[in-house]
Amino acid sequence: MKARFIHPQGLTIFLMRKRVRELVAEKGLRKVARDLDIDPASLYRSLRDGSNGKLDRIQKLLDYLGYGLKIFKKKGRQQVSEARGL
Repeated sequence: MKARFIHPQGLTIFLMRKRVRELVAEKGLRKVARDLDIDPASLYRSLRDGSNGKLDRIQKLLDYLGYGLKIFKKKGRQQVSEARGL
């Protein structure tokens, strides 16, 4: 069996989607879908593992659930152009 490498960004997205899925399950998928005027089947598909959920859908869910996304600059991280020697 080969070990699979998971890119840190992919792991972050996976964990975020998993947490959103848990929060939606706590409220009830059908209730969330109805409140946001989203088809329940579409909401389910967008939250399952391996799906390519759109950021606007995730943001809409987070807003509804009382959460938000935060983007921040990491300390000690090189700019892409610096890392490539440009």
